[in-house]
Amino acid sequence: MSDEQNNVIELKPPKCGKKRWLLFGAILFVVLALLVWFILSKSTALDGVKRWFRYLGRDTEAFGSFTFESYGTTDYALCNGQLVVGTQSGLTVFSEGGTALGRVQKSLSSPAVQSAKNTVLGYDIGGTLFSVLDDNGAVVQQQTTAGSIFDADIAGSGTVAVLCSGTDCRAVLEVYQSSGDILYRVRSKSHFFNACAVNSGGTYAAVAALGERDVTFDSSVRFYNTQREGIAAEISLGERTVYDMTFLDSDTLFVLCDDSAFYLSTDGMLLAQYSFEGGTICDFCADGGDFVVLTLDSYQTDRRYRVVTLDHSGEELGSVNYETQPRNVSACASYVAVLTAEDLKVYDRDLKFHHGTDNAEGYTHALVRSDGTALLIGSGVVQLYIP
Repeated sequence: MSDEQNNVIELKPPKCGKKRWLLFGAILFVVLALLVWFILSKSTALDGVKRWFRYLGRDTEAFGSFTFESYGTTDYALCNGQLVVGTQSGLTVFSEGGTALGRVQKSLSSPAVQSAKNTVLGYDIGGTLFSVLDDNGAVVQQQTTAGSIFDADIAGSGTVAVLCSGTDCRAVLEVYQSSGDILYRVRSKSHFFNACAVNSGGTYAAVAALGERDVTFDSSVRFYNTQREGIAAEISLGERTVYDMTFLDSDTLFVLCDDSAFYLSTDGMLLAQYSFEGGTICDFCADGGDFVVLTLDSYQTDRRYRVVTLDHSGEELGSVNYETQPRNVSACASYVAVLTAEDLKVYDRDLKFHHGTDNAEGYTHALVRSDGTALLIGSGVVQLYIP
């Protein structure tokens, strides 16, 4: 055997033992389990990490601060995290940095703004105009109604319901498709309508009807199937006054009254009821996705003002007390923001405190966003709050 053959060393690949594969599998299982837990529990634990990467290296004191033209009555909403402002001069969609992405310049005596997914509805209460814009500021549809608008609602699909006065009737309900085509129309000659809602697919619309029964005032909720004529279902609420209503899902309607909140199905069944326990309603927000937020004036108890969150079955998730009435309450994803004259506090859906800041600038509105940041709004000024 030669010297060359004696010096050859055979290289064998290292053995990859079962322990390494077991360790790798365990790590992968833990990562997947945590991911599933974050999704199912709607945890906000990762939002701090998201904010850190999103705003890394930016001046949080100046970033997102801008001014806008404001006079008279104003209303605000978030559309895909971006601010929409309704003023007496029109409707404007702003980017996070304050750039006007789109604008409808119309005279609005009493502007109202609400959003659903990536669209926003602006309308003139007492006027005849409503507009739908997307989150880029583009006009999706614009309509002029025959009578004065009482109330309006927009669903995630872009379907719009509008209540207005009629020339030969007491109220008219109109449902428009996202394309702007009329889908459904109801004319009421015997009852007044004061609130409306439409579900995401546009298959059902609901109205609060005011009339008389046995010579006494009677309030009821009517459901209309937009695929056929006539009332699909109706449920009486007695002498209660309906303040507002919204569809929580395609089959469940949330109805806000003076002393209670009701959960109704589209077939007219009462699913649940939440009593205000001697208090009265001050504010209401249903932008949280799977929960609603109520602000109650509990004047008959020592808990003067209560902010309460309810799940979609009417069960109370959490509550927090305030000595003075909050200026504004908003909800988004898993967050609730409560703004008072003294400070802003951001909670989770169970009203457990997360973070906050003072309100030395005297902001009047705070719109919380899905990552836990919030837009603080004053008279013609907006400041992005980053915890």
